[in-house]
Amino acid sequence: MKKYLATTAAFLAVAGVMVGVESAQAYDQNDHVYVNAEGVGDALIFPMFYAGDTWSTDIKVINTSTIYSQVAKVVLRESTTSCEVLDFLIYLSPNDVWTATIYAKNGSLYIKSTDDSSPINPMDQIITAGCNNNFNGLGYVEVYGSRTLMISGVSTSAIPKECVKNAYNAS
Repeated sequence: MKKYLATTAAFLAVAGVMVGVESAQAYDQNDHVYVNAEGVGDALIFPMFYAGDTWSTDIKVINTSTIYSQVAKVVLRESTTSCEVLDFLIYLSPNDVWTATIYAKNGSLYIKSTDDSSPINPMDQIITAGCNNNFNGLGYVEVYGSRTLMISGVSTSAIPKECVKNAYNAS
């Protein structure tokens, strides 16, 4: 029987463009890092993934905006040195969900997705060995909002991913 370590989180598209604002800000003098009371934001860290033996990890990223498309960067890092082992962009329409699975096969790690938000569909990408060539299948995932897009002339409930990709590439 296959075991799954599932991680689910919400990812909110940012409604505006922040100009002249530092990339990291303190909430106030006492609380330098905080969790949004609504549980959503423009950066997300999955604290752990593991793939090996019979274990795999499922990932889900949700664009909770009803009107904005979001391009987000997904970065996978190994746990020992935080070395980047893979990165790519995902393209989310309003109310869109991207899903993927990190799994082991023949001694290597892969990430697969049949979601059309992936850079290629279907996606079945090998994850590199890391900086020290001692990647043990344990790591974490970061997801950052890269660009928020308002695509005009198309119903927000049915924005094709090619429109999101083309709008992002044209900007």
